[in-house]
Amino acid sequence: MEEEEKYLSVIVKPLLSNESAMHIERKIDERGVCLLLDVDRADMGRIIGKEGQTAQAIRTLLRQFGGVNKKMISLVINEPAGSERKSRYHPLHELRDKEILGV
Repeated sequence: MEEEEKYLSVIVKPLLSNESAMHIERKIDERGVCLLLDVDRADMGRIIGKEGQTAQAIRTLLRQFGGVNKKMISLVINEPAGSERKSRYHPLHELRDKEILGV
């Protein structure tokens, strides 16, 4: 587990009721490190927070951590299985679209 994943884990675990369902995936692209977070469906509200404030705070902490370590870190919170919300545009889709379109 890389240091970014450990840092995110330390931030997120206290918010979860089902820690075993948490999964963090790390992807690297030309913009930096992208952390993909999966949590239990019941914990999504705790991670997102009221009007997304908790998620934004987590992203701010990751940006600060990345700044200290000279890395750009972004966070994507994946919709859990069985979710009724439509999936949002994923930042890595932009890379895929550029490859497909040849831009």
